[in-house]
Amino acid sequence: MRKPFIFTTVIFITCGMVAIAHAVVYEALAAILAILFFVTLPSFVFYIFIFLAISFTVATFISMKWNNTAVRVFYIFSSVWTGFLIYFFCAAFAYGVVVMFLASSMVMSSVFVAWIGLVLLTAALITGVYGVFHGNDVHVTKVNVNIPSLYPMPVASSAVWKNRTAVWVSDIHLGHVRGSVFAKKVTDEILSLKPDIVFIGGDLYDGSKVDEAAIIEPLRALTDIDSLGQKKVPLGVYFIMGNHEEFNVHATARYAGAIKAIGIRILDDEMVTIDGLQIIGVDHGRTENRMRFISILQKITTIDSGHFDPKIPSILLKHEPRDLDVAARAGITFQISGHTHQGQIFPVSLVTKLTFKGFDYGLRKYTDSTGKLMQVYTSSGVGTWGPPLRVGTNSEIVLISFR
Repeated sequence: MRKPFIFTTVIFITCGMVAIAHAVVYEALAAILAILFFVTLPSFVFYIFIFLAISFTVATFISMKWNNTAVRVFYIFSSVWTGFLIYFFCAAFAYGVVVMFLASSMVMSSVFVAWIGLVLLTAALITGVYGVFHGNDVHVTKVNVNIPSLYPMPVASSAVWKNRTAVWVSDIHLGHVRGSVFAKKVTDEILSLKPDIVFIGGDLYDGSKVDEAAIIEPLRALTDIDSLGQKKVPLGVYFIMGNHEEFNVHATARYAGAIKAIGIRILDDEMVTIDGLQIIGVDHGRTENRMRFISILQKITTIDSGHFDPKIPSILLKHEPRDLDVAARAGITFQISGHTHQGQIFPVSLVTKLTFKGFDYGLRKYTDSTGKLMQVYTSSGVGTWGPPLRVGTNSEIVLISFR
């Protein structure tokens, strides 16, 4: 009963903040044009700003119901504008500060200060354009993980996994902005790395209405056989559900069906053991609650463990890097997560850093209150949600090398 209330509250607060941001930008733009060019904004511009203020919220709800060219164009336009708004607001706010502390004290003329404002808005525009192009670039981040140094490992298993590689790719967000073309781009990049195993860490879908099977069809290549009759990814492709797959409970089953149809295995609160390495995958929706996560992990590592051994290396695939103490206490060696996007856009990245206490991105060591050590890697994700921009972060595919 709490979720609908919280969801509605968040929407109202967000819409209020967006409205304020648009008002600040509008006032700054009006002042700058009046001072520098003696231009008064016509009244219709005010109504354009009102439209822009509600555009992304409206587009988001529409995108969940319909899938056609008009909806896609509207959604892309509104999401790009929202990204630009962040920087226009920062520029307008900075201009307001300059006006307050400099122009009012007669240190600088209002014309000079207005020129500063114009420069700031131009810089915001350039930043937004950069963010759009940078957000579409796919980077490969290479990470070395020394699992045997954490827990004793059987000699045979250690020899097998030494120098093997795994790809972790999360938050692809296929939908109205990024479609099957982007899915192929990501797939081609993964195959070029020749990984032994691939983990897809949730939010494969954006949550908008799409043809679930068609949009992920390029990923079928990950489970294909090469010309020599060998699997392109020898040890298989594994997937865990993220929060965007669970926005619409009616769509979740369709997503799962499309994913399984192309040969990708969904780890649904379960464990598989591959050459001695224990790999656990948990569903985001069922482990979002701390107590349920504790219960699920206890069940996996005890009753239905398939002989889980905390002394043998294990990998936990968990969409969100929360409740790290629970995983460490259960004996997990290495947790891989996504979800945060590392904030995607600066300065939002500062918020995610505080929210996830430094575990919002990168390879980190976590030690619980009992001294148990666990390595954690959180990816910034390869796709984007909302504004298709990245500033200060990268769209990444993670190549993990076991040492």
